[in-house]
Amino acid sequence: MISIVINEKEENRIEDFHRRPSDLEDYLSWKREILKRYSTMEQYILKEVVEWFPSPTPKCETPFQDKDDYKITSNSFPYAIEPDVKHIVVWLKQNLEKDSLGYLSKEVYRLVDGWVKQTFGADNDVLWFNNSTALRSVAGLEHFHVLLKGWSDEKFMEFVQKS
Repeated sequence: MISIVINEKEENRIEDFHRRPSDLEDYLSWKREILKRYSTMEQYILKEVVEWFPSPTPKCETPFQDKDDYKITSNSFPYAIEPDVKHIVVWLKQNLEKDSLGYLSKEVYRLVDGWVKQTFGADNDVLWFNNSTALRSVAGLEHFHVLLKGWSDEKFMEFVQKS
């Protein structure tokens, strides 16, 4: 079981996540270089990561209905958590409905939770979270995070390459 507990809204402690100092230094250096070549992180991700440039136009209104409307990528700069936990990011072309505090609406939370369970499994070794609007480093592109404990590199890459 992943030892980080993340619950919906009130108990959500995502702001407690952090990177190791050396990883944070690497991330900030990398980000500076990216911003020299691209005006925003969003432009970099659209062009180089998800390849949806100039803008993400969904095929379906409802998230996860069409595989072209989302992309699963590895997080190159994961948080300082358990060493056998892999970290992915799921990028979406659709915006997910949020409440006034920037958290997913209950309906959207259930939709994402169902998709994560169906896609990655419903056991305790899979955990997902969505940063509130205030905590997003890439605010202009819809995305959420999935943590996978004990996954082999092969199984992990299957999901990253499949999307």
